[in-house]
Amino acid sequence: MAVLDAAPPGGGEEVAVRVQRILAQSAASGVTSAVVMDGRDSTLSTLEEVETLPGGLPVRLHIALWHQPGDDDAAVADRTLRLGDAGAEHPGGPRFQVSLIKMFLDGVIDAGTAWLHEPDAAGDSIRPFWHSVRRYDQVCRAYHEAGFQLATHSCGDAGVAHALQVYRTLEGASGPAHSLHGAPHRIEHLETLTDDDVAALAASGVVASMQPLHMQWREADHSDSFAARLGPERAGHAYRTRDVLDAGGRLALGSDWPVAQLDARLGMAWAQLRRTPGDPTAPVFEPEQRLSGFEALLGYTRWAAEALGREDLGVVAPGAVADLALWEEDPITADPDDLPELPVRCTLLGGQVTVG
Repeated sequence: MAVLDAAPPGGGEEVAVRVQRILAQSAASGVTSAVVMDGRDSTLSTLEEVETLPGGLPVRLHIALWHQPGDDDAAVADRTLRLGDAGAEHPGGPRFQVSLIKMFLDGVIDAGTAWLHEPDAAGDSIRPFWHSVRRYDQVCRAYHEAGFQLATHSCGDAGVAHALQVYRTLEGASGPAHSLHGAPHRIEHLETLTDDDVAALAASGVVASMQPLHMQWREADHSDSFAARLGPERAGHAYRTRDVLDAGGRLALGSDWPVAQLDARLGMAWAQLRRTPGDPTAPVFEPEQRLSGFEALLGYTRWAAEALGREDLGVVAPGAVADLALWEEDPITADPDDLPELPVRCTLLGGQVTVG
């Protein structure tokens, strides 16, 4: 974060053109909406610039402002002014709006900076990023009371358990663990979960936002840093998408770009195969967690929209927003090995063609 804070501010038409081009690549894979999980003032300024370009934003964006563990109450108060469009300095545009807060409760398993119930093989991943989890609790409540939907990064199971505990104390429009506007609070990544964590997640109504395509960096012999840190047993509890659904939990799928590729077709293939698409000889990781073609599509459409509290997105129905993608073949029945190359003929936002 110190490097990011010291970096020269971005912006200008050159950056806006580059952002538009990258988002057009996402739209070409069938994406109509995405969540930006690292929103800053410079992000909002750039998106305003993109909206002035011919064609504007090719993807509808839901912005999560980034809260760092060391941010003080003044920073919290400042961000509350940017929620939605009520008097905000950067109120959003036709195709983007601030609606979430993103917080990092821990780091990553591979580097030994996650927060696990039990230490990893090197004795690491034993604490959260926050010097005081009580401060995390306070910040969650402050943003919740301001009307934000909460999104907490937690790769480790102890981090997930703590976020769930805090969320369940927050009463929203649709009950505990929901924002005041009805959107369910969410946790990002959830790379390893115990059985108790899965049950608690399902009971809470909190959304598990997961990225199965992150498994592309694992090795069959468990020599990768993720498996080496966790050991074979806990590595076998990775990305428990099937278990979350079977327990009655809520699931949304994504890429976490630029950590992984932004092509939704690749992500849908990984959710179904749990191995490298196009290579039947590739190792399959936790095959019992594989999703069906229909579930993978829901994870990128209807379930992802519900994770934002939006009933008018991710569905074809009277009164819904006409954000649509036309595929060459039905992605539900298509061979998942062929999905990454399956053409998307056109993508529309609000009934207007953005790609195709």
